[in-house]
Amino acid sequence: MDNEYLQEKKEKRGKLFGYIFIFWFICSFVAFFLIEDPYYIVMNFGQYFLVFGTVVFFSQENKKDALITIPFMIIGLCCIVIPFLMLHPELLSISIDWNTVVAVLMLLVFLIAGLCTAIIPVIKRKHLEKVCTYEVDATIIGHNTTISNKGNILYAPIYSFWYNGQTREIATNFYTNMGVKEPGTKVTLKINPEKPEEFFNEKSKGYLIAVFVGILVVSFIVPLIIYVLKNGVVG
Repeated sequence: MDNEYLQEKKEKRGKLFGYIFIFWFICSFVAFFLIEDPYYIVMNFGQYFLVFGTVVFFSQENKKDALITIPFMIIGLCCIVIPFLMLHPELLSISIDWNTVVAVLMLLVFLIAGLCTAIIPVIKRKHLEKVCTYEVDATIIGHNTTISNKGNILYAPIYSFWYNGQTREIATNFYTNMGVKEPGTKVTLKINPEKPEEFFNEKSKGYLIAVFVGILVVSFIVPLIIYVLKNGVVG
């Protein structure tokens, strides 16, 4: 009886928060069409990042998976605080070069994106290596395709394998046009015994491409931030 009461109370609380969230979302969206001051538009945009990041972070049971939302919350907070201080410079007793602040803020967004690009694939790979302990023989039965920005066709293999008394089909979300294997090719996969849709191919190092791109971005942005902080914005 107590469990039913608690479950019912939890559902009512969830519905209430849902209604509040919908009301906030609609009001914030309408505000974009009513606000004319660019500072307040940026602040409204920032609170979207902050609220969505916060909601997703606290709704995730696995907080490690929710870490990706932290950069969004930081960006959202910066988009709120910095325009507010620009509107009310009297709140600060020091002189601030706002052109430099805005430039550094924009560079920090790219820095965070680069860090996420470099770190998240490694975290995901380590997670898969930890939970995917069962080895299966799989066959590539086809490919999902997409078109790159340059108009090239990219391929992601679809695997088929026998596990726990049934045939299963799973696909990777990594697309490439390099080293594409033909349908019928046999490969060895490691899967999560509890969740067979989680898998990885030990021989596949595609995630390192994202890591490399992320490192390039970070190695370019960090010196640029240091230069802007030292010399300001040339205008």
